[in-house]
Amino acid sequence: MSETKNPGEKKLSVSGKTLTLKPRSETGTVRQSFSHGRSKQVVVEKVKRRMVGGETKAEAPSVAEPKKPAGKTAATPAASRAAMQAETATKPKPSGVVLRTLTEEERSARAHALADSRVREAEERKIAEEEARRRASRASVDRHEREAADARKREPDRMSARQAWRAIQAGLPKNAIISSDIGNNCAIGNAYPTFDEGRKYLAPGLFGPCGYGFPVIIGAKIGNPDIPCVGFAGDGAFGISMSEMSSIGRDEYPGITMVVFRNYQWGAEKRNSILWFDDNFVGTELDPHLSYAKVAEGCGLKGVTVRTQAELTEALRASCEAQKKRVTTFIEVILNQELGEPFRRDAMKKPTVVAGIRREDMRPQHVA
Repeated sequence: MSETKNPGEKKLSVSGKTLTLKPRSETGTVRQSFSHGRSKQVVVEKVKRRMVGGETKAEAPSVAEPKKPAGKTAATPAASRAAMQAETATKPKPSGVVLRTLTEEERSARAHALADSRVREAEERKIAEEEARRRASRASVDRHEREAADARKREPDRMSARQAWRAIQAGLPKNAIISSDIGNNCAIGNAYPTFDEGRKYLAPGLFGPCGYGFPVIIGAKIGNPDIPCVGFAGDGAFGISMSEMSSIGRDEYPGITMVVFRNYQWGAEKRNSILWFDDNFVGTELDPHLSYAKVAEGCGLKGVTVRTQAELTEALRASCEAQKKRVTTFIEVILNQELGEPFRRDAMKKPTVVAGIRREDMRPQHVA
């Protein structure tokens, strides 16, 4: 190959070999690893530097860089790329929707609509809560009526606690001082007695001391020997303080009347168990063969067992008359196992299931 230039210039000649340009870059593959055992194969390119005038110079970038302000150090290519990426990321992407500013009327309308929606939600929530309470109350009443019906069906010849308190109202002297204990039957009785003057009703109150009714009526009689004094207790609570039966018969003690409601159970505890443990209860039944009237007779006192309203009214009147002769009478009232409402339904919560115990897993105990 030869080329002739203008006259007087030197000639450029090349041998017969073919001229080729070697590639200035080499390509290869690299496997890139990521977290959780993932990997990806990527293609990489290695660019060689060319020799110019015996010195190695870096390949000029294909994109012209913007001029740097005077007096500032020029940024490196890596820093420039990072700056461009950051600028691109901060630029908002066009959404294709043209927004406009709301007018004052539109803002006011939206605010009123939001306020009305909140008011409606609050009212609907309140109505739903009230309805839930009404349903729970109806369910509780229905369940209580079913339990009472079952108790009356099991023991049709026995009085309920409410029937007993009606009979007590008929036989209790107007000027009597009474004491009450804790327990389901005594709690039912809080609604029945009436008084014409103060300082006539001694109750355990919110302290809930079990066995309160018997000893406190003894003290009331000692302080008021001329007034009829009648104590009331369930058969569970009475067992806490029944040891006083051995002292009340002494000659220096005045006569009192003690009414023991005999339904053969810890009523308050059983009520809570039935209510919160799906009609399951344990450890609440008392010995049906024990008679407090016979225990009273064994202590030298008078013991009476009643089963009807008429018997209860007559026994109560007679015992209050006998107090004038310093005679102490224990009236054992045989009741069915109908239960009233618990003391503090609001203070109880349904237990949380923490183990997979089922009723089918329970087995009856066999006494050796």
